[in-house]
Amino acid sequence: MVSNEELPAKEQLPFWAELGSRELAPLILSSANPAGGFPACASVLDLDSVRVASFDSPPAHLKRAWADVRRSDPGTYQLTFVSGTPLWISQRRQDSGLVLGDMVLFDVSHPFEGAVPDKGRHTQVVIMQLPREGLPLPPDKVHRLLAQPLSARTGMGAILARFMTTLDAYGPDCDPRDLSRLGAMALDLAGACLAQHLGGYEDLPAETRQQALLARVNAWR
Repeated sequence: MVSNEELPAKEQLPFWAELGSRELAPLILSSANPAGGFPACASVLDLDSVRVASFDSPPAHLKRAWADVRRSDPGTYQLTFVSGTPLWISQRRQDSGLVLGDMVLFDVSHPFEGAVPDKGRHTQVVIMQLPREGLPLPPDKVHRLLAQPLSARTGMGAILARFMTTLDAYGPDCDPRDLSRLGAMALDLAGACLAQHLGGYEDLPAETRQQALLARVNAWR
């Protein structure tokens, strides 16, 4: 767990902006009231090729420009489950609108912009960083889902959201071999969830569909 709450108020936002650029991708983070402090905390869990990051922070505006992409492009999608207060993301001429209690996907290989407009409360997000080459779906199809609200209330979306939040809570207690297996499972579940939103679930590899089915069964035990 990383926190900036012990820093002087004027140093909290710069510290958090640098952390976000290091753990996600280079971006610009700004706040309407930086002098008033920006108390926040985060945790990061490595699952081999997949990473899960949990952030709790005040309202802010974030932007990633082409200059930031040229500076560093990790080649990942960021699948974000949003709680606390709403978040919106805009990318490739698509706008999510306000997302709360659901997920939203963005691609760090392209510019994007987002914000938490609520000025009274923190937002909590769990971000699953997925390697583009690891998903069993072609990028041209995945791009249809960028900056679009993805339901986390039913079907594979609900199972994936539960998996993400459970990882954040209990993943640090797992050993490296278990974390590696969880990373493979994360790719299967994310692929199944995105394919379901695209209406192409049957196009997934048989192994991915089998793992997704197993996750459905376990969710109802």
